[in-house]
Amino acid sequence: MREIKFRGKRIDNGEWVYGYYAFACRYDDSFRRHWIYPKSGNVEEVDPETVGQFIVNEDGNDIFEGDKIQETKHERVINEFIARDIRTIIRRYDDSEHDSIWKVIGTIHDSPTPPSTNNEGEE
Repeated sequence: MREIKFRGKRIDNGEWVYGYYAFACRYDDSFRRHWIYPKSGNVEEVDPETVGQFIVNEDGNDIFEGDKIQETKHERVINEFIARDIRTIIRRYDDSEHDSIWKVIGTIHDSPTPPSTNNEGEE
């Protein structure tokens, strides 16, 4: 079973924070807040557009929704894609060469340019 955790960029300084996610709003939408509760304790308000759920740990890398992934084999890039959700990862793994290595090379929030190859991930 995969671990349930989230990440998001803090409102106050733009740094990533990891932990549990919480959302609150009033019935009339006059109040909306998004928080990440890290294990360290300090609750941080985050930009809701940057919140992503942990998908899987592949080759020692935690992969979250919105991560840009680079697949290499024998030090040659063979594929790049965006991790949209667990289905994207399962499909990519099934289609990949299983002796390849996956590496997180960024996020859609830090560098919005799509990957250099034609594989952006299925929605």
